[in-house]
Amino acid sequence: MAFEGIDGSGKTTLAAIVSQALREKGLDVEVIRTKTDAQEVDFQRFVDGFGLASNSLAYMFLFQAMHARKWELVRDARSAGKIVIADRWNYSFYVYHNCFGPLKDLPDETKHLLDLLAFHGMRPDLLFFVEIDPGTAIMRRKRRGDEIPDPNTEELYYSTVANEYRRLVGIDRGIILDGNRDWRDLTNEVLDTVQSHLLL
Repeated sequence: MAFEGIDGSGKTTLAAIVSQALREKGLDVEVIRTKTDAQEVDFQRFVDGFGLASNSLAYMFLFQAMHARKWELVRDARSAGKIVIADRWNYSFYVYHNCFGPLKDLPDETKHLLDLLAFHGMRPDLLFFVEIDPGTAIMRRKRRGDEIPDPNTEELYYSTVANEYRRLVGIDRGIILDGNRDWRDLTNEVLDTVQSHLLL
């Protein structure tokens, strides 16, 4: 299964809650992210060392390399019989590059090929998109210490990204969650859906 959403939507927290609940039922679960908090330091050092701009093709290829490694980790975990929870999948790639990235004005076939090379056509059996008010997401990010120089620009960016997420997730018949609702109700909805999907 995969959780998607803008930064600050609560997807990482929900993934952790679901993984813990399933482990308590005796299931073998692995949560896989594109990069861990510890790897973030190495990632930023690499980006700074090579002077990679976030809107460059070089930066995009770096992320696709990490996506390919993420696919390998998911493949191996599934082969070992584990339940895999992905914190983001290929939707984030399409959302960014359909709206902003260096691939935005290139043919869709180019994006599809890059997606195929990294994710090998693998799709989650269960897809959640956590939709939340961009202003709320930004406040959450500020509380956790993220620097946001221009909140207005960031909010506009988030709104554009959220709209594209909603479109793509709708095409794949994913589950759109209202991240603005009471957290306990949201968590219970997700847990009920997951347990029903797994026939628990």
